[in-house]
Order: sequence, then structure tokens, then C-alpha cells
Amino acid sequence: MDVFLVAGQSNSVGQGDYTLSPKVPDGQVFQYYNGVISTGTDPLGNANTGSAWPSLGLEYNRISGKKICFVPSAVDGSSVVYANNTTANWDVDGTLFGIGVANVTAAMNALTNAGHNPVFKGVLWVLGETDASNPTNHRTCLQACIARFRQIYGATMPFYISTVGFTGGTDSTAFQTVRGDQEYIAANDPYTHIMFRDAWSFPARGFMNSDNVHYNQTALNQLGIIAARNILGAARPSRSMLRFHSSGSISANASTYLGSDYFGGVESLMATPLPYYGTIMNLYSKTSTAPTSGQSAVYTIEKNGSDTGITCTTSGTNISSNDVSHNSNFNAGDTITVKLVTSITAATAWHGVSCEIRPIEQV
Repeated sequence: MDVFLVAGQSNSVGQGDYTLSPKVPDGQVFQYYNGVISTGTDPLGNANTGSAWPSLGLEYNRISGKKICFVPSAVDGSSVVYANNTTANWDVDGTLFGIGVANVTAAMNALTNAGHNPVFKGVLWVLGETDASNPTNHRTCLQACIARFRQIYGATMPFYISTVGFTGGTDSTAFQTVRGDQEYIAANDPYTHIMFRDAWSFPARGFMNSDNVHYNQTALNQLGIIAARNILGAARPSRSMLRFHSSGSISANASTYLGSDYFGGVESLMATPLPYYGTIMNLYSKTSTAPTSGQSAVYTIEKNGSDTGITCTTSGTNISSNDVSHNSNFNAGDTITVKLVTSITAATAWHGVSCEIRPIEQV
């Protein structure tokens, strides 16, 4: 039996509708809560509504054939930064980490005594809205929290993140910072993984409750299914490449836009609309001739005519550059172009750019 600690805040607890949550047959999906082993159906743990975990458990069991047990320990409104919620946090000065560990210990003992063979498989993390109130120390605190878990469960303990969406109808810089921290940690830690990354799209897709804060049951069911597939490696995010090029030479001291077939000075004429929700990332550029010493060519992904944070600079004797650290989310219908700015005496050259678009995973 594979055992997972459920950590995080209210969207981890679950604020959906349990009547729309899948019903779990006996013997496949379990939970350990308040000293009792029971079927892992909603309401699960401390929720009085629906959650993502029954759908995750059923998909996990379907793919792997293994029994799965959740140890619900998420707390509404909690944070990973002590300062953002001093009474409910997973920080080194908080109590939630210790409670979660104690719950796992109790669960492993109870499952063993009940005749199961439990194996702890890691932490399921759905958290970030509270920390978006002040994301300054979020990355450091989350890294420290993961490290504390691994001091107990081993250096290779998996940590699975559902990246944060946003509340109130606005995907602010603060939410993007928290999401970027989560992606950064997963990209730089071989044992931390993104189990779900599409919560940012829930508001536009009508997947939020009326409070505009919590995921509805449709969203939670989708989160659970996709998370199970990604945890087991049974699904890989689909990826496509977008290509932009100048189709001709561009001289020094230019500010122009690259489209999919040509370039020009009017952004709206170069803009390509995207047919689906997705995340743009991994920008690469190449020029036919190096800019020369002290000169540069700067490439920036544009969304609906405005700069994103995805940019790279080719300078001096180099002919290529890239940005693999930043990403930007696009809704269906948003347009994309590449803005190119060459410095005052940069060499005349052809320019080509590619980037990756990772579409939203559907069930």
C-alpha cells in the first residue's frame, strides 16, 4: 500500500461538492484520519465537502494496481511562511509540519497493525494562496520545508506540487512569483515534481466556486486524475514548438516584431492567436551573424502586445542565447509575437526564435 501525506491549505482540504466526487469502492483507496482507517471517499479528512483525493486515488489504483492511503493534514488558510499566518503554517516555527509527521507515523503503525504493508511515497502539496499575500521568502521557506521532510523520510523522498492558481479574478505578480518559485524548485530538485500545473486556468474555464477562491469539484476531479498520472509517470505533458523568424535581414538600431512567417514594425500584424490554454517557456534564439563586440540583439516574448518576463540577449561574438528560467501563461485567443531590438551598430543578420508551448492537460 502506497501512503501519501496530504499537505497544504483549503484547496488541498477540498472545498468542492462531495456529491460530484467519485465514489470509491472498498479495498482500493483508503484514508487514515483521527486514528481510524476508512475508505478514501469524500468527505475525506477534515473536509465537509469534496476534494481532489478520491479521483487521484482511483486513477492511481487503476494505473498501478496498488492500494493507496491518504493521510489528510492540510489546514485552511495555512502558509509555508511563518509571517504570512503565524497560527497555521508549515514553517520551522509552526506546528503543522510536526502534526503532519505525527499523522504519518500513526498511519504507518495503524496500517501495519491492520495487516497492510504500507510504504511512504511522499507529500502531496496544494498551497500558495496565503503566501501570495507576501511572497518575499516563499522560495526559501518551501525549500527548507522540503528539506525537513527529507531529514525524516530520506534524501530522495518525493515532493509533489500542484502549482498555485490565483484568487479574486486577477493573476497578480505575487501569484506568479509563488508559481515561479514552485516551478524553480521542481526544475532544480530531481525529487520534487509538479503533479498539476493548470490551476491558473480555472477562473477562465469556469472551474471556481462562487467565492472566486476555491476550486469547484470539476476542477478538483481533474486535478486528482492528472496528478495521479504524473505521479506514476503514466502521462507526460504534451509539448509543441512555436517558431518565429525574420525571413530576411534586420539591420542595426531596429525595433521590430517577428511573426511565424515574416517580420515588421507593427506588432498587431505579426501577432499569432493561440487556439488553446497553455504555458510558454524555453525561449531559444539564433542569429546568422554575431552582433559584434559591445552590440546586442534582445528577444522578448509578447503577449497581446505587451512584454512577458521571457527574454534573452545575444551579444558580442555569440550567435545564440536562451531563457529557460521564465514562463508565461496564455489563454485561448491570446496573441504571441517576439519583439526584437538590435543595438545601434549591431551587425545586419537574419534572426530565428523558437519556444515551447505546453498545453493544458485534459481528462
